[in-house]
Amino acid sequence: MVSALLGYGGSGKTTLASSLYMKISCHFQGHCIVESVREKSSKHGLETMQEKIISSLLKTKMELLSVEEGKHIIRSRLSRSNVLIILDDVSDRKQLDALAGSHRWFGNGSRIIITTRDEHLLRTHKVDHVCPVTLLSHDEAISLFNKHAYNKNSPINDYDKLSLHVVSYANGLPLALKVLGSFLYDKDEKEWMSSLARLKDIPQIEIVEKLKISYDGLNIVEKELFLDIACFFRGKSIEFTYHGSDEAMEVFEACGYHPDIGIKVLRQKALITIVNGKFDMHDLVQEMGHYIVRGEHPNNPEKHSRVWKDDEIRNMCHGDATMGNVIKNHYMLLKLEGHEIAKEFRPPLASGSIFKLKLPENWSNDFSGFLMCAVGTYEISYYSQRICMEHVSSCMEYKDDMVWEESDNDKRTLIWYVSFASLKHTSWWNSTYKAVLFSLGLEADIQSFSGFGVALVARKSGSGPTETSTTQQEYECSHYTPNFNIVQDLQYALKIEFPSKYEAGNV
Repeated sequence: MVSALLGYGGSGKTTLASSLYMKISCHFQGHCIVESVREKSSKHGLETMQEKIISSLLKTKMELLSVEEGKHIIRSRLSRSNVLIILDDVSDRKQLDALAGSHRWFGNGSRIIITTRDEHLLRTHKVDHVCPVTLLSHDEAISLFNKHAYNKNSPINDYDKLSLHVVSYANGLPLALKVLGSFLYDKDEKEWMSSLARLKDIPQIEIVEKLKISYDGLNIVEKELFLDIACFFRGKSIEFTYHGSDEAMEVFEACGYHPDIGIKVLRQKALITIVNGKFDMHDLVQEMGHYIVRGEHPNNPEKHSRVWKDDEIRNMCHGDATMGNVIKNHYMLLKLEGHEIAKEFRPPLASGSIFKLKLPENWSNDFSGFLMCAVGTYEISYYSQRICMEHVSSCMEYKDDMVWEESDNDKRTLIWYVSFASLKHTSWWNSTYKAVLFSLGLEADIQSFSGFGVALVARKSGSGPTETSTTQQEYECSHYTPNFNIVQDLQYALKIEFPSKYEAGNV
C-alpha cells in the first residue's frame, strides 16, 4: 500500500512520518527513510536515492550507472520482500517513478509512505490513501511553543500573555512555533516585545524559506497569480457577483493567467484554499507572498511589483515618496475606497467630469505621462471608463471649471496613469499642444462623477516640478498591468477606454 501525508511546508509531515516509522518499522523485513528527496535528488541525482534504498533493504552497497538500472534492481530484488519505506518531501513525479514506481515493486504487506505538498503528484501516482495534515489546535500550539520557549531557569514577566501573541501569529503551524520558541528562549521581556513588533514587518527567514519551496515550484504565470491573490484577492469571491467588485476570475483572465487551471495548481500545492466560495490561505503563506513582492527593497514600495497597503498607495499618489524605477508598461488603473487621495490631488480636482490642463514648454520631454484622478459614487468602478483628450486653446475658459468639494456621496476614487510613450504612436499626439481638455465618460450615469483632475508626472531627469506636477517621480506598474483600448484616434481628439475588468490594484 502507498500512503501519503499532504500539507503545508512546516506543518509536521516529516515529524509524523518519522514517528510512525519508529513505531511500526519492527514489523517489516526491511525498512528505511529516504530524507529530503526534493533537495538531495536535485543535488546528487536520483541514483543516490536508489542506492540508499538498495543498501538499507538488501544490506549491500551498490553503485548505479543509471536511474533505469536502479529501477530494475529495486523491482527485481524487492518484489517478494515485506518492506517499509518513507519518502520524505517528494516534489516531482520522476522521483516517485524512480523510487517506488509501482505496487508490484515490493512484496505483500509493504508500506510506502510519502510526504509532499503537492496533491496533484499523489493523484497522478495513484496513491492509495492520502492523509491531509491538519494544523495544531490552540491548546496543541501552546504546548509545542512552551516546549521550545519556556525558560524555567529564567522565566519572564507576562510570559503567558506574550506567548499568546506568538501562538496567534503562528496560526497552528508547527515550524513557526518551533523556530520562534527557540529564538525567544533566552530573551528577556523587552526583547520579546521587540521581536513581536518586528515580526509585523520582517518575518523569520527560516519560516519564509520553508514555505517558499512550494512557490519556487510554480511556473511564471502561476507565481504571478499566487502573488496577486496574496496581495489583493484573499477574502474575495471566486464566483461572479452582480456589482463586479469581486470578479477576480475576470481580472485573472484579463491578465492572461488562465485562472481555472492556475487556481487548481495553487490549491493542489497547498498555497491557497477556497473557503465558502472565497480565496483564502494561511496567514504565514500570505506573509511569504508579501515578502517575495517586497524583495530586496522592503522599505521602498515604489520598487515593488504590487502595492496593497493604504498608506503606501496614498504616499505614492500624493507624492511623498521618490520613485526609482520607470514605468514598464505605460498604463495603470487603481480603484481605491474613499476620497482621501482626491482631496490632496494637485492641482485640485474640478467639479464634474471635465478638466482643462495647461501644458508648459517642453512638456513632452520634461514629463513622462498624465496622472488622472476621479472621485464619485461606488458605481464609477463597476463599468468601463472612457477618457477623451481634446486639443484646445490655452486661453479658452470653461464656466464649469469649479473646484470640487467633497460630499457624502463620494465613496470611490479612481487613479489612472497613461504614459506619453503609449500615446506617441497615435494621430492625436502633438508635442506643440499648449492645453488639453480631458473629459470622462462611462456606461453608467455621468453624474456618478463629482470631481475630476489631471496632472503631469515629471521624469526623474526632468527640469523640475511646475504648477501642474504632483511630484518629481515616476509611477511604476509591473508587467501584469492591463492595457487600455483606443476607441477613437483623430488629430484633434483621442478617446481611450479602461474596461471594468482590468484592475492594477483594488484596495
